[in-house]
Amino acid sequence: MLATLLLQKQQWLLLTPNTIEGVAFGPLLNNNMTLGHGLAMGIIGCTITIIGFFIAFLVVNHNKKKELKKIEDKKNRIQGSYYGDDTV
Repeated sequence: MLATLLLQKQQWLLLTPNTIEGVAFGPLLNNNMTLGHGLAMGIIGCTITIIGFFIAFLVVNHNKKKELKKIEDKKNRIQGSYYGDDTV
């Protein structure tokens, strides 16, 4: 059993990328990447990254505004007014 696993591993390591079929994604029909593929992947990757950073910026900005509003409400609260508080 162990010998067959080692033999299979050795055979797999001897395969070149051009002869690997069905290892992870099924048979490779055309494994030549062209300049157009590279440029398209680069543009798509940059677009997704910019959108992700923009979403993160919106989330952080929203949370920061909520914190500033809480601090501002504390500052503007009338001193000595405990109306609605259960501390009295």
